[in-house]
Amino acid sequence: MNYMRIKKVAALFLAAIMTYSLTACESKDDDKKIVGNSFSGEITTCTPTPKNGGNGDNVTPAPTDVTGGNNTDPGNTPVPTEDIKPAEYEKITTTEKPVKSGAVIIIGKQAFEGYNYQDKRADSYAKTVNDFADKMKGKAKVYSIVIPLSAGITMPDAYQGAPVGNSDMLSSLKSIYGKLGDNVIQVPIYDTLMQHRKEYIYFNTDHHWTQLGAYYAYVEFCKKSGKVPEKLSELKKVSYKGFTGSFCKDTGSQILYDNPDTLDTYAPKSECVMTVTDSNGKEFKWPVINNVSNYKSNVKYSAFIAGDNPYTVINNKNLSDGSACILVKESFGNAFAPFLADHYEKVYVIDYRYYKGTLSELVTKTGAKEVIFANNVSMIRNTYLIGQLSGIAK
Repeated sequence: MNYMRIKKVAALFLAAIMTYSLTACESKDDDKKIVGNSFSGEITTCTPTPKNGGNGDNVTPAPTDVTGGNNTDPGNTPVPTEDIKPAEYEKITTTEKPVKSGAVIIIGKQAFEGYNYQDKRADSYAKTVNDFADKMKGKAKVYSIVIPLSAGITMPDAYQGAPVGNSDMLSSLKSIYGKLGDNVIQVPIYDTLMQHRKEYIYFNTDHHWTQLGAYYAYVEFCKKSGKVPEKLSELKKVSYKGFTGSFCKDTGSQILYDNPDTLDTYAPKSECVMTVTDSNGKEFKWPVINNVSNYKSNVKYSAFIAGDNPYTVINNKNLSDGSACILVKESFGNAFAPFLADHYEKVYVIDYRYYKGTLSELVTKTGAKEVIFANNVSMIRNTYLIGQLSGIAK
């Protein structure tokens, strides 16, 4: 009798789990477009009002110096590979209520990209990286950095995850990492970003992380690769005010336009020469960090490595040891790439969305001993982008 009662309760519990789902919207463009989710709870919907064109509510202490998708199916609940109970981090609170604008969540003066985990697409991404890493065994080390979105780091705690229809970020990351094989060196960065979550590590008006956020990821990469990271205080910092990022255009929010971001840049210590090959095959020289004082407010993120180009080479003139790495990235990697320049004679930056060659050929041609995949979690739910990555990871 007790057995039958337990069996019935278990069946009801399983049924309850199976009925839970997230409703996904289809993205329209590359990783700058957002796959949104259905919302529940106390959320206001706003209609974007175009506007021709900061600081949010979070406290932003000084940095610590340390040494978009084609969703047509419902979101999936990620299955973690280990205990997902997070460590204790500083809380972020707010008196503001979330406002939905399309697939963007606005809370006060900050905006966040909605996120829903897609298990089958995570499988596809992991297979692409795993297959390449297996092919490179004994030839080059392969690293994977999966970059969280701000919605899972700097969004106020009360609204993270289910309250705004999002998947849990930590659970999603662990599920993705759990699919990577033994030949992939994992570089988890969730914990370090959460330790610095009250610093200015993500923009308020844009979907990207700041270069400070990328710096903390770089430090974790150095730990995994046996390098000594440069001290942030020793890097030349230049700031550019008035950056109105992708969320301004996506939402038309007057509040976001009235509270633009500041774009802080950190240049390599070494003397570097960067050669860029654009989508038309044209080569040109460009600074690793460019002066964007006179750029339009919505394109200032292109200060980093001349923006998104198929093929970029950063040559460190202070080194002549033949060291080289390949960074495989989308736009989040732009802010990360400059930190690598001090550690290699040459850094080869590949934007897989536009590159026409194959990675294995590039490894052979360049002699690179390290290949770094740096992609944000939103890319890992995008069928088209995963297909683009798979096309070059041969």
